[in-house]
Amino acid sequence: MRASLICLLSLAFLSACRGGRGPEHGAAPPALWDASALVPADTPYVMANLTPAPAAVRQKMAAIAQRQLAQATKELAPMLVQTQAPWARALQSILAELRTQPLDQWWQNSGFADGGRFVLYGLSVWPVVRIEVSRPAAVRDLVQRTLAAAGQPTEPAQRGRWQTWQLSAEGAALILAVTATEVVAAALPSELAPRALPWILGEQRAPQSLLEAATLPALARSYALLPQLLTVIDLRAVLAILTGTATGVAAELAPAALSPALRSKACVTELGNLVELMPRVVFGYQRFDAQAFAGSMIFEMPPRVTARLGKLTTAVSGVSWPVLGKPLFAMAAALDMRELGALLAELSDAVTARPFACPELTALNEVISQWHPSSALSVLPPLFAEARGFELVIEEYTAEPTSASGHLSLVSRRLDTLPGLLSAVPGLPPLSPVEGTPFDLGLDALGLDWLRGGHGVIRGDKLVAVVGADSQSRALEQQRLPTPKTSPLLVMAYDVARMRELSEVFASNLLDSSYREAALALEVMERGLRMQVMGTW
Repeated sequence: MRASLICLLSLAFLSACRGGRGPEHGAAPPALWDASALVPADTPYVMANLTPAPAAVRQKMAAIAQRQLAQATKELAPMLVQTQAPWARALQSILAELRTQPLDQWWQNSGFADGGRFVLYGLSVWPVVRIEVSRPAAVRDLVQRTLAAAGQPTEPAQRGRWQTWQLSAEGAALILAVTATEVVAAALPSELAPRALPWILGEQRAPQSLLEAATLPALARSYALLPQLLTVIDLRAVLAILTGTATGVAAELAPAALSPALRSKACVTELGNLVELMPRVVFGYQRFDAQAFAGSMIFEMPPRVTARLGKLTTAVSGVSWPVLGKPLFAMAAALDMRELGALLAELSDAVTARPFACPELTALNEVISQWHPSSALSVLPPLFAEARGFELVIEEYTAEPTSASGHLSLVSRRLDTLPGLLSAVPGLPPLSPVEGTPFDLGLDALGLDWLRGGHGVIRGDKLVAVVGADSQSRALEQQRLPTPKTSPLLVMAYDVARMRELSEVFASNLLDSSYREAALALEVMERGLRMQVMGTW
């Protein structure tokens, strides 16, 4: 039962990514379909694709989805063969149809609208997905074929304008409903199904809908996000459900098997304090076209939290966003380890002075107490304990013959300890660097002559070490890079296409074969932490 819902939700997600001919071929125009009108404004989570993506994007994503579906089918096959549960037979039926036709053709033949508009949300905590349809009769046929393959009743119940089906097994229920403009699927405990059905069909509605609250367009404007695949997780709403303080449908359909301790005064207070540190998470795209994508996940936080996190960040030359150049791989951070130690000390001292009393949180008392820098950072040499940032870049690498080119930059208040630290490396000759003058890294003595040179330069609090051709001049160039006004807290980038040439297994574990480049960054902004992703395909 649960697995069949997962399959339906996965197909709904893929619907936003599939190709199609456009709204003129049967999909209702935007003004006639906005499922957010049936979503409670206080839903704990929502993912919405209420505006069709451009046709070129849908075609690009359809090809990716087709490959991912083929891989998922291959992985599911052994498990489906071993079980004869109704959900497994239903899934086998859908996968059998997909083996005979491309995903986009199957989607269209099954009666779903070309625009790929859908909304996935929580009715209390239970998932509901609404998908736009263009030919409801074809969707009903799909539902009945699938139910027949699962050995389940196929005749729908008529309820107003809806045709509905309900499947129950092992205490869980899957509700399916079709009307002239949409198909709905919901999963929840069987005992809650009668109370949930009026909400699922729109017969009963919350005092304010997501459409009326205008939450999604407001967030899109605030963070400059596109309307496709906009996702929001409201942790305050989640907490209200878990602690029994929710109202309306969230309370009416709340899970029954929650720990009683969650509703204690200590848990309500302490969990509430934690949630207020990060009350909401938002994800969306700034760019989503046939050539590239750029998206952001924002962890919203109050100003007092972002101000404290802002002290962790530094400005380090070479650590920027977007990443400079086109490296094979790059990883960098602009993180002040001294400030990190101070923050860990604050957290450790606060929990020691006032430990968590909520039973669900008491395990954190010991964990956080160990974060104190006197124990957590004491194992680090001063060179790293006093670091303010670093950058590691692999520009080129070949396996046969083995060669590499790249550089490492380290900014630290204790570069004076570098010679002593390196003296502990067996075989490495003593280093006596002169400020601003390139020095040999001594890689030949370590048997690393395949790196073809290696030089370092120290200037002020910055060390640059370069390997590969022209390492002396490149080390000086890296030292001369200007310091940006701000640097991201963390940056990572990789060239997927070139990595795939080196190792198909390694690259395939990163991203689909359609991707060429990918990068991510984590930065502190005024309203919280933002993780940015970008890439080309």
